[in-house]
Amino acid sequence: MKELMTQIGLWGWICWASVGLVAGLFTGRAMGGNRIMVIDILISLAGALFGGFGSALAIGFDTPQLFIISVLIALFVAGLSLWVASRAFYKDPVDEEEELEQTSKRDL
Repeated sequence: MKELMTQIGLWGWICWASVGLVAGLFTGRAMGGNRIMVIDILISLAGALFGGFGSALAIGFDTPQLFIISVLIALFVAGLSLWVASRAFYKDPVDEEEELEQTSKRDL
């Protein structure tokens, strides 16, 4: 484990963190609405760091190709964590409209 930590170095962590930061910024800007951008950035940052380090543990970090794979896995895990968080914490506007229609029909 200590050998892997020295092999990854600071640049590996910076690359994974920048992937998470960019993913969170793009999600916050693209989704807009009732989202809090700081929360999106923190969720994607945690997902990217977890995905990058987990892939480095699983497949290694020896060659530049494995580093690129770990960055791509970090991007995937950041996106997946944002998707799970948005499903768990944010309501879909379409669902809210359907809910309003159903409650108005019941009231009549």
